[in-house]
Amino acid sequence: MESWLIYLKSQPTGYSILIIGIISFAESLLIISFLFPSIVFMTAIGTLIGNRQLNLYSAWFGSTIGCLFGDWLSYYIGWKFKKWLNNLFLFQKYQTIFRLTKSALYQYSVLTILIGRFIGPTRPIISIISGMLQLPIKKFFLPNIVACILWPILYFLPGIVAGITINNPELIAKKDNFKILLIFIFLINIIGIWFFWRWWKAHKYQQLLFSLTVKTTFWISCILCLIGILGIILIQFHPKMYIFRTLLWKIFFSPTIQNHDETLNN
Repeated sequence: MESWLIYLKSQPTGYSILIIGIISFAESLLIISFLFPSIVFMTAIGTLIGNRQLNLYSAWFGSTIGCLFGDWLSYYIGWKFKKWLNNLFLFQKYQTIFRLTKSALYQYSVLTILIGRFIGPTRPIISIISGMLQLPIKKFFLPNIVACILWPILYFLPGIVAGITINNPELIAKKDNFKILLIFIFLINIIGIWFFWRWWKAHKYQQLLFSLTVKTTFWISCILCLIGILGIILIQFHPKMYIFRTLLWKIFFSPTIQNHDETLNN
């Protein structure tokens, strides 16, 4: 992974966009996505962005374009080869996931396309099943475009945070617990959102989690989300949060790329 990162940041911007686009394109395809650790690569790309060795908007653009082409190709494959896909071993092996995805698309097509893009197991199958169900283009393409625009930045974010803290040792000094608090708040929010998603599935499809009741799952998700939100508010008063916000602001609103020598000097 380290050698891959070195290679990526050494490439001209155009080639970097192409590589990132190919990664996003590949993870959108059904079979390839099961073999392709996209979350690892997207986090790694986010780290380069946090180190200011890769332009945020170039990476965002490349990832969005790759995502769109991958999803549209999957939609076409699902529409064109529906009968063949029904006999594919993956559809036979994961019948429950595919059945629930179909049910969700029937009832909440727009919401399912939007949310499904951010969930690992359903991300590569939403588009292909939409095609198999011959979901009207107007119901598929608009939410898919929105999802493909929002998805990269969410997956880049953990890497961006890591890149900022690694590139600025004062943020991770052992004198305080800023790094631990930042990681804890991030994880609490992710787990809270995941529990909320599991509650929604349990509420709609009676898919219980660890034998927990629907009500219990709901209250766990509420408590975790509340803790996460309070954590985000309280950490704003940490002395190092001002430094972190300033660095994050520069990445979004002054996304210049530092060369290798400048990075070392920092």
